[in-house]
Amino acid sequence: VFQRLVTERVEADPNINLLREELRTVPDEGPVIVASGPLTSESLVGSLTSLLAMDTLYFYDATAPIIAAESIDRDIVFRANRRDGEAEGDYLNCPFTEDEYNRFVDAILAADRYPLHEFETGKFFESCMPIDELADRGRKTLAFGPMRPVGLIDPRTGRRP
Repeated sequence: VFQRLVTERVEADPNINLLREELRTVPDEGPVIVASGPLTSESLVGSLTSLLAMDTLYFYDATAPIIAAESIDRDIVFRANRRDGEAEGDYLNCPFTEDEYNRFVDAILAADRYPLHEFETGKFFESCMPIDELADRGRKTLAFGPMRPVGLIDPRTGRRP
């Protein structure tokens, strides 16, 4: 929903020139917003590094855990957003007991990991960390980070998970 609303507003704004094509160099006239992501061409990387007076650029996109839909207990899961109070939220929330949370963290810590490429340094953007990197920082890191239940009320209990 969020992505669709942002796209609609950008497309409708007469002050925004939206291009869905390869950008090889940063335009001289601005302001300019470039949202090229991890598949940025070498020519655009060269233009950006020159403009920013940097040797390298980093692109981050943390991987979300993928869960098979049939493995979710629909009697426990609930739809909710953290902050907007909508009756029907955009996210499926799977509350854990303490034991379930610990088993989840154990599974993350024991899971196979996609190896870094030779040229990658393992330097991460702190606001978009891979879940396994967070788990490596301590067993409770997820509970105080992206899995913190602030703003969520479990409809089965009427309490925050």
